Amino acid sequence: MTIIIAALKHHGRIAIDFLSSLGIMALIRGLIAAHGQPYEILTNSIAILLLIIGMVILKHFMK
Repeated sequence: MTIIIAALKHHGRIAIDFLSSLGIMALIRGLIAAHGQPYEILTNSIAILLLIIGMVILKHFMK
């Protein structure tokens, strides 16, 4: 629903930082829901870290 609203506001275009922030939120929800599975917790944590690093690099080079 949020993606549709964002696309309508920006004439069909969705910003990559918006999509990556949605991905981070989804991974955080998955991390909260993971109960005692160390491999899943580790992979979710690494994925969150990579997305955050990617967003920082994107913001740095988009200026």
